[in-house]
Amino acid sequence: MSSLFEGIIGQDQVTSYLQHVHDTGSATHAYLIAGGADGTGADIALRFAAGLIAYDDAQVLDEALRRVHPDLHVYTPGGTDGYLVEQVRELTHDAELAPIRATNKVYVIQDAHRLSGAPANAFLKTLEEPPLNVTCILVAKSESAVLETLRSRCEVLVLNAASGVRAGNAQVFDMLYALSLNCDNRTLLGNSKRFVELARERAAAMDDDGLDAEAYIEKYDDYLSQGAKKQIELAGKREATAHERAALFEFCALSRAWLRDCLVTREGSSELLSYPECADQTSRVAQTTRVSGLIDALDAVKGASARISYNVTPQLAIDAMFLEIREALCH
Repeated sequence: MSSLFEGIIGQDQVTSYLQHVHDTGSATHAYLIAGGADGTGADIALRFAAGLIAYDDAQVLDEALRRVHPDLHVYTPGGTDGYLVEQVRELTHDAELAPIRATNKVYVIQDAHRLSGAPANAFLKTLEEPPLNVTCILVAKSESAVLETLRSRCEVLVLNAASGVRAGNAQVFDMLYALSLNCDNRTLLGNSKRFVELARERAAAMDDDGLDAEAYIEKYDDYLSQGAKKQIELAGKREATAHERAALFEFCALSRAWLRDCLVTREGSSELLSYPECADQTSRVAQTTRVSGLIDALDAVKGASARISYNVTPQLAIDAMFLEIREALCH
């Protein structure tokens, strides 16, 4: 069978790995495909799922790609706020049943960043310990947007970002690499400030249909009471804060991915890099840093994410993270 991912451009690292998994029959129980341009993750997930169902049967592959094969199930959020408990219960019940025609059953969960609360809790057991013939593939806009309890149970594959986003990512990688060179405090704090600024720029550029409070108030100024205007302003601020926090979590996840690349390179698994374009920097850090130091640096990123979630001032959280990463990588 020809490549499952023919025609997909710019995602060679992930697609070549998944092709190898398909060709060797070495699929694990759960994957999270995160990031990339709109629709790319869903396309890759469907092709991979179809390959797992079809093996080398072209007719079965065609049925799976058209989503008409009975052993391939694609889910999208059923409610305005995300997935419904009823959807997850249907999935978990069906997963316990034997395949109808194929050897395997595959479940693709699109927009996995919208799986939370009771539906997410209902899904945990199946995600962690599915039947032997079941594979779950989650697709999300970013790794950081998915609940930790879900993503920790998956093999995470991060897609390359669009060009504008890649430019911001490259700046984050350069900041982290500067920490490994034991940069002075002035450089460290300047980079930390830029890290937060980048997150705010990313938040402002988010494609979202949210509330433009100023425009709304201006349009309906004659009809709104002062109390109503105040409530609209507060709603706009809350939304902006939520976007900024999401962008910070995304950059923390990016930092964690880069440090993880350093760790796998040190352990001799450079073919598993999430960001091969940074291979030179990653290799230099891997050669000069102990495993314990890289683990400590990963813990520093985890700590920063926790502080931000607890409403610690973002700049203070990132300042502390940068200081801890420098200490971990240089001592």
